[in-house]
This record gives sequence, C-alpha cells and structure tokens, in this order.
Amino acid sequence: MTDTPLATDPSASFSVLASAGTGKTWQLVARLTRLLLADAAPDSILAITFTRKAAGEMQQRLGERLEALLEADDTTLKNMLEEIGETSTPATCHRARGLLEGWLRSEHTLRTTTFHSFCQELLQRFPLEAGLPPSFELTETTEILVDESWDALFAEATRETGSELANALERLFEELGSLYSTRSALHQFVEHRSDWWALTRGAGDPADYATRKLASQLELDQQDKIPEQFWCDETREKLAEFSRLLGLHTTTANLKHIDQLEPCLTRPMDAPTAISQITGVFMTGKFEPRKRSVTATLQKKMSDAGAQHFIELHEDFCSQLQAIREVENRRRTLRVNSAWYLAGQRMLEHFQRIKRERRLLDFSDLEWKTFSLLNDPDHAHWIQYKLDQRIDHLLIDEFQDTNPTQWQMILPLLEEMAAGSERRRSVFIVGDRKQSIYRFRRGNPALLDCAADWMNRHLDASSLHLDQSRRSSPAIIDVVNTIFTDPDMQPLLPGFQPHSTHLKDTWGQVEVWPLITAPGNEDRPGTGYLRNPLQTPRPDTRDLRHYHEGQQIAGRIEQLVQEQVAEYGDILVLMRSRTHLSDYETALREHGIPYLSRDRGTLLESLEIRDMEALLTVLMTPQDNLALAQVLRSPLFSLDDSVLCELSRPAGGVWLERLSVLAAQQDCAPDIQRAAHLLTHWRVLAGRIPIHDLLEQIFHQANVTARYRAAVPGTQAAQVDANLGRFIELALEVDSGRYPTLPRFLERVKRLRGLDKEGLSKATPEAGQQRVNLLTIHAAKGLEAPVVFLCDTTSQGSPPGTTTLVRWPAGSDRPTDFLLPGNKSQRDSITEECFQLERVEDTRESANLLYVALTRARNMLIISGCRPSRGDQLGWYGQISNPLCGTTQPETVWRHRFGTPVVKPASATESPESEVLVDERLQQPICIGQPEYEIAPSRSADDNALCSGEASGQLRGIIIHRMLQLATGQKAVNSTIIDRIAKEQGIRPDDSLLAACREEVQTLFDKEELGWIFAQDSRQWNEVPVQYRKDNRTVYGIIDRLLVTDTTVHLIDYKSHRITDMKNPGALVKHYRPQLELYREAVVRLWPEYKVRCYLLFTHSATLVIVE
Repeated sequence: MTDTPLATDPSASFSVLASAGTGKTWQLVARLTRLLLADAAPDSILAITFTRKAAGEMQQRLGERLEALLEADDTTLKNMLEEIGETSTPATCHRARGLLEGWLRSEHTLRTTTFHSFCQELLQRFPLEAGLPPSFELTETTEILVDESWDALFAEATRETGSELANALERLFEELGSLYSTRSALHQFVEHRSDWWALTRGAGDPADYATRKLASQLELDQQDKIPEQFWCDETREKLAEFSRLLGLHTTTANLKHIDQLEPCLTRPMDAPTAISQITGVFMTGKFEPRKRSVTATLQKKMSDAGAQHFIELHEDFCSQLQAIREVENRRRTLRVNSAWYLAGQRMLEHFQRIKRERRLLDFSDLEWKTFSLLNDPDHAHWIQYKLDQRIDHLLIDEFQDTNPTQWQMILPLLEEMAAGSERRRSVFIVGDRKQSIYRFRRGNPALLDCAADWMNRHLDASSLHLDQSRRSSPAIIDVVNTIFTDPDMQPLLPGFQPHSTHLKDTWGQVEVWPLITAPGNEDRPGTGYLRNPLQTPRPDTRDLRHYHEGQQIAGRIEQLVQEQVAEYGDILVLMRSRTHLSDYETALREHGIPYLSRDRGTLLESLEIRDMEALLTVLMTPQDNLALAQVLRSPLFSLDDSVLCELSRPAGGVWLERLSVLAAQQDCAPDIQRAAHLLTHWRVLAGRIPIHDLLEQIFHQANVTARYRAAVPGTQAAQVDANLGRFIELALEVDSGRYPTLPRFLERVKRLRGLDKEGLSKATPEAGQQRVNLLTIHAAKGLEAPVVFLCDTTSQGSPPGTTTLVRWPAGSDRPTDFLLPGNKSQRDSITEECFQLERVEDTRESANLLYVALTRARNMLIISGCRPSRGDQLGWYGQISNPLCGTTQPETVWRHRFGTPVVKPASATESPESEVLVDERLQQPICIGQPEYEIAPSRSADDNALCSGEASGQLRGIIIHRMLQLATGQKAVNSTIIDRIAKEQGIRPDDSLLAACREEVQTLFDKEELGWIFAQDSRQWNEVPVQYRKDNRTVYGIIDRLLVTDTTVHLIDYKSHRITDMKNPGALVKHYRPQLELYREAVVRLWPEYKVRCYLLFTHSATLVIVE
C-alpha cells in the first residue's frame, strides 16, 4: 500500500475519513505495528471499536502482521516496513522480528475492546466511586425488564387513583388515543434514557425541569392569550360583515356557512366554542384556508369594493385561526409531554429499581455511569489520573457510529491527553459519514467532524481522506460514482468524492432488472363470479411480487453457479428490511439452493421449535388436544391423519388417554405404540427432572435430530440441527440454568416470542456447506462478497409512528429537544421544524444505507425490485436507475461490464456418505468398573443395626463434626460458633438440637483423658482430605482429625451415631475396620516411616476405641 496515504506515524495524531473498502483496518493494524516498533508498551495502547467481532479481528490481524514480520526474509521484511511508513534500518528490522515474542510475553497485553467493554472494565475498577455493587452483572437484553417496569407503573397508578401519576397516564390515554400508543410512548422514553439523563442532569425533579424547559421553548407566555383575545366585539362585528357579504352571493356552500355563523352572532358563546363553530367556514378539513378569490361573479354580487373587503376578511380570519391553532397545538405539546415526562420518569425509576434489585446493568447504564464517573468533580481527576497512567495511545474505529454519550465520555480522556505530558501520546480515529446507518442506536455522524475538528485544534492532528477502494472492481466503482454524483443525490451525501480503485484489472458487472409487476385482478383466478365455498376454495389473493422476484434471483444464482462464475458461499442477498424475507427463502428452497438467513427473532417461529414447544405443553397440560395433534403429526412421531380421526371420535376423555387405549390394542401399529410409550414416560419425567435434562432425554430417546433431518430438504438440515441445539441451550439460559420448572420455561419462551427487538434469532449452522447468505444491510455492515443481490429496492421503509424526537447537537453536552411530536395536524411550528430536521437526517441515512449496500460487492452487483402496488415512489430503485439507465423504469435488463468473468475451478461436490467399515470389537459394549471409591462409612456400611435410628441423625452428625472443627484449640463452643453453625444449617440459634450437640461436644472437651486429641499444635489438623489410586480405582475421603508426633501418626474418626450397645467394642471395630484401613493406607503413603494408630471416637458416649 505504498501509494496510499498513511496515518501510521506514532508521534502524530490523525483523523482518517475512510470510504468503504479503502483499507481502514489495514491502517489501524499498521499504526499499531509502528507503535510497538516505537517501543510503546502494549498495555499503554487502547483500541476501541463497536463490536466484539471487530475487536477480535483487530487482534487477529495484528498477530498475523507480527508473525509475518518474524518469518519474512530480509528483502520482504524491508518491503513490509517501508509499506507501513517505517524506515528499514538494521535496528528496526531486529525490533520488528522480536515484536511477536514481546507481544505474546507482555504481562499486560495490548487492548482491543468495545466501548461497552471499556466501560465495564472501568466500573469494575471503581465500583464504589460509581455507586455500584462490586459484583454487578451485565444484561444484554432489556425488553422483558421494560415490560416488567410497565406492569409496575400500571400497578402503582391503579393503587393510587387520583395521584399525579394516574392523571398523567389518563391524559396520555386521551391524547394518544389508545393504551397501545401510550405503552409504546413510555417504552420509547425508557429506550432513550441516556438522552433523558443527559437532558435533566443535575435537576432535582427531572420531570418538572423538562416541563419548564419545554414551556420556555414553546414561548407560551408570549402567545397564551391569543384565543381569548380573538373572541371580542370587534371580531363579532367583522364576522357579521362577512356573513352579510356571504348573503349577497347565495350559493349552497355560502348559505351553509351563513347558518354556521348565525349562532355565534345571535347567542352568547365562549371563545373555544365560537372558534370551533366558525373554523369550518374558513378552513378545510385538513385545516388549510378555503380557496376564495375575487372573481367577476363575486364583483357583480358584492361590487368591486365589497369583493375586495370580503377576501380581506377571509384572509384575516384564516390568519387568526391559524395563530389560534398554533397556540392550541403548543398547549397540547406541553400538556402531552408534561404527562409523558412524569409517567416516563416514574417508569424509568421502576426499570432502574428492578435492575438494581437483581444487581444488573445494561449497556446504557455502562455508558452513563462511566460518563458520570469521568465528569464527577469529586472523583474525575483521580480516575483520569489513574487512566492517564495506562493510556498513551488511543485508537477508535467506526467513529461515525459514536453516540453523544460516548463522545462526552471520552472527551475528558482526550482533554487529559491534550494537557501535555513528557510521555509520547497520540490519538487516532477513523470513520466515514457515508457509512453512518445506526441513528436508531443514537449514532451521530456529525460527531466525526466534531472530533476531527477538536483534534486539529488541541492535538495538532492531521486529517486524511481515503477514497481508493481495495475491494471493488472498476465496474462497481463506476456505478457508485455515477449514482452519488447525480445532482438529485448530491444533497443526500454531501461531500461525496468520486472513488477510484486499486483493482484496475478486476472484472466486474452490474445489472439493473426491470421491476416485477403485480398481476391485475383479471389475471387472478376465482374473481368476477360467485363461488360455492363448499366446492371451490377461496382464491389466492396473496401478493406474490416478491416471491416472483425471489424466483428470478434463484434462477440467476443457479446460472452463476453452473457457469462457475461463483459458488453459493460467494453470494450475498441484501434487503432493506425482513418484511419479504420469507418469499425469498421460499424461492431458494424450491430451487434447492442452500442458504443461511440470519433473521432476528425467528428462532421460536421455526416449525421444529414450535413442535418442541407443543410437546412440552402436552407434557404439562395433557388436555391440550390441539398441541397433541401437532406433536403426533410432527417428525417426532409422523402419524397420519387417520390416527387423529380415530382420536377425535366422541368416546370421552382427552386425546392422550385415548392414545394409550389405542396403543394397548393387539393390532395397534408400532408407531402408535411408540408415541404412547414415549409420551407417557416423558410425562413422568417432566415433574421430576430439570427442563434441560428432560429435553436431553427427549432428544436421545426420540432421535429428534435424525428425524427432523430426514423430514426437511437437505439444504436446510444444518439449519434445523442448529435451531434444535439452540433450543436446548435456551433451557440452560433460563434463570441462569438454576433448574427452571417446565411451566417457568414455557412462560419464558412465550415472553421471548413477544419481544420486538430482542427476540431470539435462528442459530448459525456450523461452517462447512456453501450457502447463500440473506442479510439486511445493517447486518451486512463490515462484510463483502464477490456477488451481491440488492433486492426489494422500491421499499420506502416503515413510516414513523409514536416516535420520540431527540435532537442532540454534536457540540452540546446535552440534548436541546426531547419530546413526543404527535401527528402532523397536532404539531406546532416549533415542533414541526425539529421534526422536519429529523426527516432530513432520515433521508440522508437512507442514502448512506444505499451506499453501504452497493459497496459490499467486489465483482458483481444485481439490482431488483417490485413495482409499488400504490403510488409511483420508487425509492432506491429510482435513485439507481435514473442516473444509470436514463429512466426510472427500464423495460429490459441494463448491464455495465468490465473485463471477463474468471471461471472458478470446479469444487468437489458433496458425495453421499459412503459406508464405513467398523471393527466389530468397537461395536462391543465397554465394561467399566467403579472408577471411584469414597471413604464414607455412612454410605458404604449399614449402621442401622448399631444406631438408634433417630430422624435427625444426619444433621446431628454435621453439627457435631462442625463444632469439633471450629472449637478445637478453644475447648469451648462459644455463642459465635453457635451463630455461625445456625446460619450455615438454616436453623435458629436457640434450636434444641444445637443445644444438645453443644453439650455433647463440651463433654468431650471436659474429659481429661481426651485432652490430647483436641490440643492445638502446628502438626494437628481437622478435616484432612486424602486421595490416591488403588487397584485402578480412585480412593478419596476426609479424615476427621490427624495428629503427627515425632514417630507416630494418630488418626481419629468421629462417630456421632447414638450407638445402642457400647458393651461390645470388638463388634464396633470389626464394623468400621475396612474404612479405617483405607484411611490408614493414605496416611502410610504420606508418612511411610511413621507408625499409624487409628481410633474411633464415639461422641455420644465420649468413648475412644483403639483400632489395632
């Protein structure tokens, strides 16, 4: 890359504006390499990006670069160093060969991390300063928690009717029109909590502060009296004159308007009623001035002066009514938003409380807590000082996706670095405004320019533009340049500079297909006549445009593969949204094309998971006949409709019971018997074992994976396998795997299915088979492919509903606007201005999204779309086809070619698995003996014949052993020990069992002849674990008490049983000798030169028995 501008000088700071495919990652890795060559400590370098994948790729690429430097010969090494801008002196070459070893051996390695990981690390280092529990956990999903906070908010308002909260919610219901809209608005409030916290930072009452700030913005104090001032005697006089003039021109409409004005002129009326009454005379239903002008007829009826006066009155009233509507809309804006602030703040408090009780933080918490920590006057300087000691070189990737909170968070670090230091410091940021497509995640591309300007002023940084692609062929670059230099597109991508490419000889081709047209009603079968619903099925009126588009795409893919221009894995199908994804998937399946669709939130909608959920429902509620029918027809059992018909006969009882009866018949089919047997067996297990263990049993006994693989097309078998495996993992994730019950698991699955943004995505199959990838453009950011299909290009995106309007200028420390804008008729002029500014940003981001989609292609780009069913807005298709084809609707395929396609070598086709010869000896069962032997007399010996058989014997033994362990050396069981054991065992300190055990242990301590056992010495231990191998078995256990003298080891085993007969110690010794011999062997192995003596200490009778 010697002909590419470099931003690798470790002594300088840079802001790099890198277009798509121009090698920004190469620049990052090259800069990291030069920093290491300049003897920068690895742990003084911090590289931040936005995804874990990108952070991992950065580490991988750096490792590969350092490994290449180590292995390169002298000439290659010299070229590699010069390529990154480094002088290749002998000393530099020597350092370069040692970088990999130094990097690997560094105790604190170079950090490549994400913003959120950086925040989490910082908060874990300073939890007390941040006001957090040291052991907080991070949650990546919050939708369920938001739902819980909504429930808590609603419950509070229901309990406290008449409260401010209840009134605020009622006001929102009335103004927004429905419970759904209110819930959506408050959910969005919580989603924008970082903006809300920034807006109200330092305010004692956030809702009141925001309300007063909005009232000031709306300038209501200057216009609030306009409606009341309007309705006065002067207005009534003008209105009477207008009515008189209307009477001179007696059209039907004018007579109707006279009737509307008459009550206002003849009856007393307050201002709001009068305004409502006369509005229809002057304004249309869309609140636009009615069209009235001076005509010849009007002049004839009213005279020239009268007609002119009539129009002046009309315009005057229209102007005043518009001013009144403006005031009313401003009042509504304040009224709605004040209620929204109050209810939203309370819901946010519930949301934070729920997380706090569970010791959880989410990503917004990480950012805001870190921002607060670095800007807190009490702790900021200390924490910045600690960070300053660790960070000398800061690198930030994808800066155009930075949100305002993140910028305000890193700004103190940049200011600290700019303050001056004896150490060499540098900052490097890289981004591209044209690739900013994450405004819905609060990404603000203006921050890239803001940061670059700040670095230029404070760090003397240089700015570098990269517009020469190292990804795309000249054909792709020609098309990108043609589209975005078009006069209609230039305002949407301001500052776009024509691109070039290093790959000047690489073949490429771009195709723009004609739009798919929907068939007319005359082409649809079953229309134009009355049908008999018992004989004629309902006609298929589905919209098949996108299915036909998918068929065209599938046919072109087959052609490319057959011509060996591409393999399935080389192809990427991009779409703006997932709305029509199922149509494209259907088309690919019908053509037998393997594909991978990373559709968010569809795991629980897949048929195999629906079947597993239905099975678990049957095990929990056997009366659910519909769920049972689904299970029996699924690949789990593959029973046909005749079985369901037999079960549905009116014979009484639930279907599951009838299935068992049917299976008991002698001539019953084996598959029915299998279904009845397994379902009965699983029902018994369902109430006994955890859900994940139950699923493992089901998968093993029903051969679930193999059955589903056999039931689906071969191209989808891997996807089904992955989905089923993901379902088992889900069972382990619920309640962190803490043994959730079956009802709890099903309830969790139901809630996960209802999530809008955080639903579970289909699992990703293991790599191996070549597959076409179907992705949204957002999901494809950072990816590339030789062949890219951009489909559904006429889609306009979803219109905004109840949307939060937040404006946070790049140079400000807090938002300037935070409100619900309402619909068009409800918006005042100030809100409308903000709203239109947001729509401009949305339009620009749409152009950015198109740019990202086009620049994913290396060699081939194919554009397709469907003609809109309504309207003539063609969206991206029009923006693409007009500059390329000279028309917005080409009738034939438009092509732009460069070079000749390279034919790929034929890859080995997947052959069916051949039969593998297996040695018969490998098919024999393996006999495995007991691998472990535990020294535990209570388990290996039957003590019932010796003991009193009391119910609390086990707990009694635990307490006595614990008291002897804790009190040895003190020879007294004090209250501290009692309290500790009570907490451990979950009993009260004054429990009678504790008192009895305490008395028993104290008796042992008080007995003089036992004193040597409990004396404290450096060579005396309690609860000594031992483990060794004997006869290919592992022997392990715990010795209660071990005392070592100069020549002897004393081994004491406590027996807390209430022995019924202590008169025959020989029988006791014989009973426990086998276990003591195993203990003794362990001790002999530890002290082979010592004599070992074994004892049994019966605590109940305070008797010590020697075992010879």
